Amino acid sequence: MKNLFNSRKTMNALGVGVIALATTLGVLVSLLLDLGTSPEAPFIAALVALLVIVLLAFLRSFYDILVFVAFALMGVVFLFPNPTDVMVFVLVVIGIVRGYVHLGNVRILGLFNVALALFVLFYIISVLAGYIVHGNASIQFIANLLIKLAILYFLKMYINSADDMRRALSAYVTAGVMVSLVAIGAAEGLFTWSFAMPTWDGRFQALLNDPNVFGNFLVPLFVFLLDDVLKPSIWKIPRLLKFALLVVFGLSILLSGSRSAWLNLAMALTVYGLLVIRRLRFRKAIHASAIVMTIGLLGIWMVNQLGYGSLLIARLGLQPYDAERFFFQLRGVELSMHNFFGVGPGQSEVVLGYATHNLFIQVMLENGWLSLLALIVVLGYVISSLLRRIVTHYENPFGPSYEAIVAILVGLLVNALFIDILYWSILWFLLGVAWVAVWPSPSASPSALTLNSKKSVLTSGGHYR
Repeated sequence: MKNLFNSRKTMNALGVGVIALATTLGVLVSLLLDLGTSPEAPFIAALVALLVIVLLAFLRSFYDILVFVAFALMGVVFLFPNPTDVMVFVLVVIGIVRGYVHLGNVRILGLFNVALALFVLFYIISVLAGYIVHGNASIQFIANLLIKLAILYFLKMYINSADDMRRALSAYVTAGVMVSLVAIGAAEGLFTWSFAMPTWDGRFQALLNDPNVFGNFLVPLFVFLLDDVLKPSIWKIPRLLKFALLVVFGLSILLSGSRSAWLNLAMALTVYGLLVIRRLRFRKAIHASAIVMTIGLLGIWMVNQLGYGSLLIARLGLQPYDAERFFFQLRGVELSMHNFFGVGPGQSEVVLGYATHNLFIQVMLENGWLSLLALIVVLGYVISSLLRRIVTHYENPFGPSYEAIVAILVGLLVNALFIDILYWSILWFLLGVAWVAVWPSPSASPSALTLNSKKSVLTSGGHYR
């Protein structure tokens, strides 16, 4: 019996049979409750969909497809719970049970994991402190943080080859294209869905519920694609198509009207250019500058053609509410001096009466000084490790250059000075990509590596950890 259920053919046959049965039951129940009028219908449809996802994930042939779908839905956050969060949780559990992911990829005693564990520990302490001192229960925020950490660890356990990395990043590009087309379509008047319409001040948010989230969601994609145009290592597609995607993402970033996204992009491109020049790639730096300038001018022209040129002018410079934000940020720092272990996750807006609009002040006030220190160690260790790889002339074995990843992280952290990003899925997704890039899987075979990375190892005497 044990051998029978260990047989992949048997498991696949059972999985298909159960999926067919579950789908049939779901349809019958939905018909009985009248999908058109029953308020329970969306929950039933979601439950059936989740059941199908769970069962499909047991089949190895579908597992990679579901990984792609999970991250392709990363831009759909107007729903709760987020589809990506639910699917990643399912994929992690089933991947571990069925052996589709590699627990050995995670170095438990490494500084990255130790610092991250300390951050989670102090985070939990802040929940207790918030409850004891302020009477605030923040259990739901722990669940939110843990599912974001699941994204991080899933990528580390799952990505064992350049194909795995390409699958994850291609799903991210798909998510970017989807939300960009929704925003551009709304600007053209093609979509009138309430969740896709611009905010009161004319900024677009697509499916991400906030213009700042929308704009910053696309910035890393812009840098990844620019990097791949200069040195193809991820996508084997025509450069013209990559250029078209850059135009779409650039236009969407402008339509978001997010100053933090614009700053994020400017900082990321500046850091990327400096790092490329640092490695004596002057021609590529000039090439990148020409591409960015062309897309920038084309994007501004297209925004004007869509009738949103005034949005760009209105969003330049300081806004009337900026002084209020800076005041409450200073107030948040002052309150954190009297709450060493924090006031509890999600409670900064309660005690301040205003959002912190700053990742570091948010963590310091809500989760305490020790949590902030641990988070800084995590972020600093990843970026410094990437920079060491650049200095020693290593090539990323799984695709995107180290220069691009560093530039993206630096841009995102500069953006974090003005936006709370702790619970953004994209933050933990990018940290996962960086973690895999700087410490590749020990189980990765030479055939899994890119040509450039093989040359790097041979010429520098390096090894993969």
